[in-house]
Amino acid sequence: MDEKLSYNNEFWEALLPEDVKSACQDHGNILTRIHLIVSLILYLAMPLKQLLHYLFSTTNHRVSQATGRFISRRDEQQIPFGPSDLYNLWYTRYPKCCNNLTDLIIKPSIRAIVLAESDSAISDPKLKIKLPDLTVDSVRELLSPSGLEQKYRQHAPFLFDMLEVFAKSPNRYQ
Repeated sequence: MDEKLSYNNEFWEALLPEDVKSACQDHGNILTRIHLIVSLILYLAMPLKQLLHYLFSTTNHRVSQATGRFISRRDEQQIPFGPSDLYNLWYTRYPKCCNNLTDLIIKPSIRAIVLAESDSAISDPKLKIKLPDLTVDSVRELLSPSGLEQKYRQHAPFLFDMLEVFAKSPNRYQ
């Protein structure tokens, strides 16, 4: 069900002064529109957490479309990925929050990815050793470097990439 907003375009057309409306209709003048929105957020003492939660959880079609554009990756249009830009701003502008970003966002995400990849590898019948079929050749084939690399790339691409970065990182013992 499409949630209706309490204030529509007609409300804003009637409320905003002409100079503000004309400045906002100039889509090249993004800063004026940003200042208008931010000043309203500050005036209303709107907690950003609640605003962002609403933006990403509402059933309002127009709002969902806008948030969908923000979280979409559109390489063909060379539009930066919105969440990545936001994350990088948090990380560079607010260094005191880096531990929270790592502990509350990155680590749980990595754990979920690695667990899913682990489940994928564990369920591969080609990686299971069956005693009746156990031979020296079957163990060699299973543990061959190229075979292991192929299986890790197939079942655990994220983990493989992380291990590759770790293994290839310069260090004084190389």
